[in-house]
Amino acid sequence: MKKILIDLFRHFIFWLFIFTIGRIFFLIYYQGLIVNSHIKFWEILTLFIHAFRLDVATFCYIASLFLLLWVIEGITKWKVIDQVVKYLNFLLIGIYFLIVAGETGLYGEWQTKLNVKALMYLKHPAEIINSAQTLTLVLMIVFWILAVKGSWLVFRRFIFLHSINQRTSKRWEAVVTYLVLQPILIIGSRGGIQQIPINQSQSYFSQHAILNHTAVNPEIDDSRTN
Repeated sequence: MKKILIDLFRHFIFWLFIFTIGRIFFLIYYQGLIVNSHIKFWEILTLFIHAFRLDVATFCYIASLFLLLWVIEGITKWKVIDQVVKYLNFLLIGIYFLIVAGETGLYGEWQTKLNVKALMYLKHPAEIINSAQTLTLVLMIVFWILAVKGSWLVFRRFIFLHSINQRTSKRWEAVVTYLVLQPILIIGSRGGIQQIPINQSQSYFSQHAILNHTAVNPEIDDSRTN
């Protein structure tokens, strides 16, 4: 269990880094709007604090997949599981930054983050392309490529190369590890043991909509908004 906990912690730090990069890019891109809104620097900093709880919930969703795969590896001794986890991270990184790029490119026009209602516009992609300026499209594509490539290099250097292939020596330890940690991750993904799961409103803290929107984790926003 200890070795899996270490790997989970490494992944937790890595994904907090990913979420932070996405928010910083969004803030930099809309720095003009922030300046014109006379938003104080300290208030910008506090959004990362208010975003933390939702980020933890998002990671717990992701970590549930990792935990299941690692436990399967512990039971079957299939070393290929490490590669599965590796490329699952790559896929999730690509999806996350694709959402960030889409939100950033469209926020200036729609003044909202991507949600289920907004995604209905994807039925008419020509309208989205026409509403976005060519320079914006190019910038978002460049950002996506650089963000995915940079994050992937960080993951391979600081996470994957330090992962431990043999996490459990006995099959029963793998089962016990799952039975202990999975309920914790479920509670974490709900944001606690309260009746109503955590949602995007938990990150709202400011009278400035752009700060509230920035604090919301895109993956939680898209999966829980209806």
